[in-house]
Amino acid sequence: MSSHFNAGNVWGIVTKCEEKKSEGKGTPFLNLEIECKNPDQGSVRAWGRMWGKEKIAAFLEHLKAHKNDLVRLKGFYDQYEDRGTRYSSYFFYDFQKVKPEDLPRAAFILVGDLLKKELVDGEALLTLEVVQKRKDIDKASQLAVWLLDVMAFYETEPGDLIEVRGTLRKREAEDFCGGSTDDPIRPYVITTKKRVRKDEE
Repeated sequence: MSSHFNAGNVWGIVTKCEEKKSEGKGTPFLNLEIECKNPDQGSVRAWGRMWGKEKIAAFLEHLKAHKNDLVRLKGFYDQYEDRGTRYSSYFFYDFQKVKPEDLPRAAFILVGDLLKKELVDGEALLTLEVVQKRKDIDKASQLAVWLLDVMAFYETEPGDLIEVRGTLRKREAEDFCGGSTDDPIRPYVITTKKRVRKDEE
């Protein structure tokens, strides 16, 4: 578990920013929608929340001065289900200005235990358990990611500790004629690597 890791990084333009408070404690947070459209990956939009009173104040000031500028948001990657469909989301804790020419994208880096792998309609799907230490508790998340390269499916087995890096994207953004495809936007893995557990080194 100490070898697990979760990072979510989003480069894009903030198109929606709502100030909210959590139920119960009333902790302030921001609901964010970020446009990450690029020609290779499709019209991607990422959703997430930013926490931390001081960071929220700084980010709101940043948006006032740079409303339509590209920004990088740093945090954790997560997923949730709604009516049987799994969606991606992010928890942000920091941000930074970036160059206008940076490529918009919604990315993730995960290290966790491979729980299962399956082929669904000819595509490879991996389910990882990633455990994060948050204050006094360990939060375990089961995250499902798709492989761009189906050959990587045969290089890992359930029980392996693996690292995956990828982005939210369509498998193919354009068809042969240059039109938009109907491919769904999913968390697709670009690279996969088996890791050695710390207690096995």
